[in-house]
Amino acid sequence: MPLKYDSIDVSPEGYIYAKKNRKWSLIDSRTGKRLTSFIYDSLYGLEYYNLFVGKKKERYVLIDEQGKEISAYYDIMNNLYAEEALEFMSTSTDDCMKYDLVNRVVAGCDTMFREIRYNRPPRFKVVGNDKFNGVENTVTGELVIPYKYYISQAGDYFVVCDSLTKGNAWANYGIMDTLGNIVLSPKQTAGVKWLKKFGGKSSLFRILKDGKYGIFDADTRQYTVPLKYGMIQIPGADSFYGDFVFAQDAGKYGLVNAYTGETKQPHIYNYIGHNVYQVDIYTTICGNKYGLLTGDGELAVPCEYDYVSAFTSYKYFIVGKDGKQGLYDRKGKLIIPIEYDQIDYNVGYADEVVADSIVRLSKGDYSVIYNLETGQNEKSFTYNGQIYLQTDRPVIMESELGTYTYSLVDGLNGEEIVSRKNEMRILDDSLLYAHTYGHVNGPDALTEIINYRSKEVLLSRIDGDISHISSHYFFIFDGDKSTIFDVEKRQNVFPYIYDQIEVISGNTAIVSKNGKQGIIDYKTGETLTPAKYQSIFPVTWFMPP
Repeated sequence: MPLKYDSIDVSPEGYIYAKKNRKWSLIDSRTGKRLTSFIYDSLYGLEYYNLFVGKKKERYVLIDEQGKEISAYYDIMNNLYAEEALEFMSTSTDDCMKYDLVNRVVAGCDTMFREIRYNRPPRFKVVGNDKFNGVENTVTGELVIPYKYYISQAGDYFVVCDSLTKGNAWANYGIMDTLGNIVLSPKQTAGVKWLKKFGGKSSLFRILKDGKYGIFDADTRQYTVPLKYGMIQIPGADSFYGDFVFAQDAGKYGLVNAYTGETKQPHIYNYIGHNVYQVDIYTTICGNKYGLLTGDGELAVPCEYDYVSAFTSYKYFIVGKDGKQGLYDRKGKLIIPIEYDQIDYNVGYADEVVADSIVRLSKGDYSVIYNLETGQNEKSFTYNGQIYLQTDRPVIMESELGTYTYSLVDGLNGEEIVSRKNEMRILDDSLLYAHTYGHVNGPDALTEIINYRSKEVLLSRIDGDISHISSHYFFIFDGDKSTIFDVEKRQNVFPYIYDQIEVISGNTAIVSKNGKQGIIDYKTGETLTPAKYQSIFPVTWFMPP
């Protein structure tokens, strides 16, 4: 390829993006044939699919491997990674396209979520004058709700307030649709809150009237939950999750279906609250006792324990009572009796969590690793007085709590293989990287490469910079010059002659020497390109600007 382009980049599929006069073109690197003209402001490939996306004048087009444009130009493009598809849309018309990347067919357009997914300009918007709000149709310019309310949008509806109290608090709330029709009169309604549905459409509103709360469906113009509760709390900080609300009756909370009004859990709780990190788990409080409900309204843990702690997956729950611990599953079954001093989850191997179902049960001097799925004890080993799940590979353990030193330990019996280093890293099935910190009035810093099966030290450097490159090759920098060390041959591949070495791929590395760069085979030391260039850059695949 001649030296005539401002910039080039190569894709894994063997195509070149070439830039000239601020425009991009696609070139087949195998033949050198230019597949498109220099017309795109940006151009990038869809890895694995041999398809490309061009951008011109802020609009997107899909291009095949022959350089042919196979779609119209669209204002917006979205990559649906999970579906292995692209979605295109025009903001000025209803035109859109969903393209199946695997089968290379147009799969239709998901129009239902276009406004949400692409932040498309809404058909209706709240506008205002010096005193009130109104609602305008952005297509026709028509004022569908006049300037006489204080208004906020709620999905396909608008919450309106027709007056302020003397303290400038909103009062007299109602609901109107996009045609300006009154759905719920603002007269004598003290509060309206939209139940914004996470990931979907919602026409439900919490209503406060005459001191009582209920749930109103604006689509059907009917109350799904009657106006009879002292308070209704909505799960979710910003969005309504699931089907249930927390309704208070006679000072106690229960779980009520927002769509049917059915009471799923009785009004016996002082408090029900959603979990911040897992929205389909509800915490219950009865006096000074705790329990849990699930998002589908079922009882997971009775409200009778001193505390409840959830596993990471929220499949199991540790409960505490009178100084002892037990375990519930999500279906409300007590699977470990309340008799253990401590239950630890996220246990697994010493250096890796195997599954959420592996726990450590401790009672007095007795400890065991237990599998909740199988109901069986697992084989274990003991190290520093603690038990861990047995494994047939070595594991790195903290030598002694709080010492910041680590040892390589046999995963079958807990015996130390390599002891007390400040840093350790297993490189492969026999090599270990180990580093010991230096001290001002003590020994210097020491870096070692150890065959942990034979316990032989293969490479040892004081205050040296050692990095693992591949298999048995290591980069060594002595503060001035660099080389590559072959631990199998126990020798440097070449002398300390290079200022810098950068491995790029395969056996090749870019080297710097006396301000110039070249390329070598780092496994043999053979010079592939003499060090005579001002700079050499590896070709990588990325999206050009």
